[in-house]
Amino acid sequence: MPISQKNKIYFGIVACGVAALVTDRLTRPADPNTTAASSVSPSQLLVTSADRPSTAPATMPLSEDCRSVAELLRSVAHRSSWRRTTAPSNPNPFANAVVPTRAVSNSGVAFTRAHRLTAVVNAGGTSHAMVDGQICSVGQSIDGFTLRSISATRAIFQKGADCVSLELQGQMPSPMAK
Repeated sequence: MPISQKNKIYFGIVACGVAALVTDRLTRPADPNTTAASSVSPSQLLVTSADRPSTAPATMPLSEDCRSVAELLRSVAHRSSWRRTTAPSNPNPFANAVVPTRAVSNSGVAFTRAHRLTAVVNAGGTSHAMVDGQICSVGQSIDGFTLRSISATRAIFQKGADCVSLELQGQMPSPMAK
């Protein structure tokens, strides 16, 4: 009985599909989170002295070759199972990543609570900040924090590696406005 060209094409497509399935099952890495019903432990794959008479003691440790064969057989059994593996519940791998936070020193928090920037003066190319009613210029220190820069609405203080920013709290009314 001759095989038609159409049947040859169908057979080729099915053979390619089977080859792809076998290749996928044998080469993809096993997911350690899922367990297949047909997976067995290495101790179940090894023949012990109770199963057959032998001169080897039962307490003899397993050799590296035996362990690797048992792992290979377990992975083949897992990959050949037809059960579908479950996808992780969260597809975003970065959702639960631990992000190190920068520690805020207690002295910086205490400084921002204890002091208030009340005014910024820009006159003649020099800038001054009024902190708690005291006029400070760049380089002066208050409670160990040195004034590093002054902008239109903020003054930045530094003590070692800690930087603290004081912001203007609100608009002061103009003396001309009534």
